[in-house]
Amino acid sequence: MKIKSLRTSMLAALFLVSLGGFLLHLRIHTLDKPANFIPFICGLISLTVVIVMFSYKKTAAFAYLLNGMIVILGIITMAHFSYAHFTAPFTPGKIFLNTLFADIAVLAGKFFLSKAVYESHFIREPEAE
Repeated sequence: MKIKSLRTSMLAALFLVSLGGFLLHLRIHTLDKPANFIPFICGLISLTVVIVMFSYKKTAAFAYLLNGMIVILGIITMAHFSYAHFTAPFTPGKIFLNTLFADIAVLAGKFFLSKAVYESHFIREPEAE
């Protein structure tokens, strides 16, 4: 498989993960509160700007940085929300199932997927023998 083909598949996966998170967030949080505009805008940036920037080697580093900042913002806000709305007692089952841990795990996966896309720009194709 060629690196460019692999990169295209990873960009499609990154787009779909971003789209899924964006649509899930829109279903849960409507835009009737000003605080919900920040994740809405971050979702739009992830779906458009980050994907386009990752398509070019010259802007891949900026896309990686921008995506990383969006992921960090999402992880911090979801962890804070989970902490603020958590009810005692703290048990492993409640931590994994009654918090946004699954959403945070998907978001962390998005970060590592973007890392793979970024690094794919710097892999040389193997020489044909």
